Amino acid sequence: MSIAWWKIQRELRRVGGQLLEPYRQFRDALLRVDYNIRRSEYVKHYEGDAPWTPRVAIFLIFQPHGIAESVIETCVYLRRQGYACVLVSNGELTEPERNRVSGFVSHVIVRPNFGYDFGGYQEAVLWLRQSAIQLEKLLLMNDSVWFPVIRNCTFLSDMEKAGADVVGALSAQRGRSQRHQRQLFYASFMILFSGKVWRSSEFEDFWINYRQTSSKPRTIRSGERKLSALFIHDQRFTHHAMVDQQTYQSLAESQDASSWPFLAQELVVMDQTLEQEGKALLYCQDENVVTRWRDWYARLIDSQNMFACAQTALVLRSGVPFIKKSKDHHNLLVLQRSIEALKATDQLKPVVLEEIQTHVKAYFHQTGADAR
Repeated sequence: MSIAWWKIQRELRRVGGQLLEPYRQFRDALLRVDYNIRRSEYVKHYEGDAPWTPRVAIFLIFQPHGIAESVIETCVYLRRQGYACVLVSNGELTEPERNRVSGFVSHVIVRPNFGYDFGGYQEAVLWLRQSAIQLEKLLLMNDSVWFPVIRNCTFLSDMEKAGADVVGALSAQRGRSQRHQRQLFYASFMILFSGKVWRSSEFEDFWINYRQTSSKPRTIRSGERKLSALFIHDQRFTHHAMVDQQTYQSLAESQDASSWPFLAQELVVMDQTLEQEGKALLYCQDENVVTRWRDWYARLIDSQNMFACAQTALVLRSGVPFIKKSKDHHNLLVLQRSIEALKATDQLKPVVLEEIQTHVKAYFHQTGADAR
């Protein structure tokens, strides 16, 4: 499969999705009615053995092939960081799987795979409110990333030290050339909220009124982006992103002529023009080479999703402790090109590296996609 062909396939899927949207909205309405009527049948609750604390993490998982070892490690990490974990599974868990996680979580919710991450978040948030559990911190996170991928991770405590009402692990604001994504919002795979947000009417009303959907674009619009907008564009609340445009820019600030080629080779450039320019700069030795590298990098940041394309550099150079699991061809290509660099560091957790390799190998083997 060539790069051009997967782009064509992606565009065909996008157009097909638009044509099917009216049907999906009608189907979602029926599914919501069915879900609400039969909630007691569909949603199961199980007590965990970990104690409750004022800091609660809702951890949404979708593990149709059995709980991965990295998911267990995330639960262990949350407990060690002082969080009471409410594990929400969008899909059945066997009794042995529930027993396996029980010692690390305070509560388990098993529900149908409907509504993506926000469907599970909603179920847990409403249950916490009905249970009158008092909390001062609420972490929403899901298993769409490996986390933490590095040893001795202090990321959660660093999020708390930011001291803001809303702390996003990742700012999803894009560069100037990606105008359709200019508005600032925080990726829903990991967001930390203060007690002030938890107690606010805006937060409560959002979850009471949220309408679950099986459409990923509508989940992003009505869930991820809307939830962020409620608080990060409201001056009554403070907000902070752990990884944002400045994080990408800082990767380049200390580079000199000898180190730029090493950083460049840790990046995955999808634009062919920029890729060719970068390759040419690898052999450039004139006195303006650093300026030319910086100009190239600034245009790169502005033209593509830097979180995906700079994942290796973020992990190795900035200690960013999460890596996307997405099965998008672009992301799988990024991971495939990053494996050797990730193998070379002793900071990456072995279980994460093993799962990344399995993830990449399975994709390129099953699809026959071009892994170049």
